[in-house]
Amino acid sequence: MRRAVLDAGSAGLNATSRGPGRAAVAESPGSRGEENGVLARERQRVILERIETLGSARVRELASALHVAEETIRRDLDALKGRGRLIRIHGGAISLEDHRREMPMAMRRVANLDEKRVIARLVASQIEENSVIALDASSTALELARVIPDLSLTVVTNSLEVLTLLANRSRIVTISTGGIFHPPSLSLLGNTAEESLGRYNIHKLFFSSKGVDLERGLSVANHEHARIKRRMLELAEQVILLADSTKFGVRSVEFFASLDEIDVIVTDRRWDDYMAADHRAPLICTGSAS
Repeated sequence: MRRAVLDAGSAGLNATSRGPGRAAVAESPGSRGEENGVLARERQRVILERIETLGSARVRELASALHVAEETIRRDLDALKGRGRLIRIHGGAISLEDHRREMPMAMRRVANLDEKRVIARLVASQIEENSVIALDASSTALELARVIPDLSLTVVTNSLEVLTLLANRSRIVTISTGGIFHPPSLSLLGNTAEESLGRYNIHKLFFSSKGVDLERGLSVANHEHARIKRRMLELAEQVILLADSTKFGVRSVEFFASLDEIDVIVTDRRWDDYMAADHRAPLICTGSAS
């Protein structure tokens, strides 16, 4: 049965630093008092309602609307993220309901960016020279492409952004699947893309999904994406799922693979339900969160 999970924390690997902390922002005299009690809870309720209604919100807009400092809003968003109520992106947050519709790449690219970068750096260190790898059009695979060293390597991808990103690495041979251009994801999809994959001996697939459910498996919001991910998975010798912890327990629109078909899961946080299932391999994560 295919199943293993990669966890840098338990393996003794050090989580990559996220850099220096953000400088403190001056707040009005009353804003610090709002951090505890009813006012903070009420403010967070308003924030959540706005994000669920609009689908997303920026820190600057929320701070202006609620007459508090931007740092206060950032703490509110982090608290709501910690309670599993929203998804943090750079400069704001998006609704959890977005897992049922396809987000544009511009939004996906910045969602949970720190977690994706930690995952990508760990995985990049495991890529072997002279291998053939496949990268899907996920934002996490894009982060991996940013940090892949200039090795003697062949990369097969349906992502236009990955193709562009790797263009200046002289030792990497990058192959496009071809196919029908899909603007929201900046990817190539359809029969041509799926059929072309069969020409290549893919050693490792690095990919992601919109949802990872313990019972139903991996899911995405778009049928064409489900098809090409499925095809990549069938052809690869080793299947490596890159999934930050916001995807755990999420069921999107269409399922395309079970967890039994995955060889390695690379994530940023322990998934207790996965670990509690005695028929599953031990869960190991990057160590950026316990």
